[in-house]
Amino acid sequence: MEAAFANAIDELAKAGLEEIKRSSIGRYSAVDCHPGTPDFLNMAVTGLWSGSVERLRAVCADLEERAGRPLEHDPAASRTLDIDIIVFGSEPIQNSGLTIPHPKALERLFVLEPLAEIARDLTFPGTFIKVNDALLGVCQGKPPSRGKARY
Repeated sequence: MEAAFANAIDELAKAGLEEIKRSSIGRYSAVDCHPGTPDFLNMAVTGLWSGSVERLRAVCADLEERAGRPLEHDPAASRTLDIDIIVFGSEPIQNSGLTIPHPKALERLFVLEPLAEIARDLTFPGTFIKVNDALLGVCQGKPPSRGKARY
């Protein structure tokens, strides 16, 4: 499975992602999936992307499809590869069926833990919440206070 991560990162680099940082790979329980879904392996990747968020989304969808995940799929089913865009730039995005940051990112250990490894001081767009602070809150069982949005 680690090879699938390495391949996806290589393909993202070929598509234009630069200054790539990657977290270690962790094993996490499946969340919002069918009962009995096996654990997932997750990691976080950051980098610089000069294109649009829509282009990055298309590149990610193509990588998922080539890894065996059809474009039309059961969102609660296990998957061979799932690439989520958690943050893109410094402003929240809501268009074309895309919401960034992901609405549940601040509550999910499998997002926050690997992201904190490589971008602990990153502030989630539209909030005053840093990755590390959100992770501490999740670990303590407290949902983060979103505070006032920055626009």
